[in-house]
Amino acid sequence: VALAEAVEAAFPASRLALKWPNDVVVEGRKLGGVLAHSRIAGDAAWAVVGFGVNVEVEPEREASDRIVPVSLRTLGFSGSVGDLRWAIVGGFVKRLRPALADPGEVRSRWVARSVHRHGEPMRVRVPDGEVAGEFVGYGPEGQLLLATGSGTRSLAAGELVTPLQD
Repeated sequence: VALAEAVEAAFPASRLALKWPNDVVVEGRKLGGVLAHSRIAGDAAWAVVGFGVNVEVEPEREASDRIVPVSLRTLGFSGSVGDLRWAIVGGFVKRLRPALADPGEVRSRWVARSVHRHGEPMRVRVPDGEVAGEFVGYGPEGQLLLATGSGTRSLAAGELVTPLQD
């Protein structure tokens, strides 16, 4: 949410949506994404968060890759890449503390931007295989909730393959 809002503030012509778990998309094409890694050890916790946004070019992709990238340049951005980069970084950082202070509000904004719709068939690759089902929503901490033949599964991470294809 912080990244989508920061990009929209820096380039108002964009209206971004979010694809679980970490992609920022526009018109069904991937503009960027967020990666986070965290650890908890006793009372100590830390997180490393990084993001990428296609500003000038779309990354090359394999012929079999179903993810179609897009860049802000393709969407009409014609300004200074350097200025835009700092506007996005500054906007992202500015939004982090309020997001941490009110995760429920951020979750609501995330759900409002979600590209996923109730009943959408999905397949998610997880470390021990794949989980297939229908999208039923998000858990309180952003978990993907899938209705499967054996009940509702809550997935905190995975690689989403959508739509479901055999």
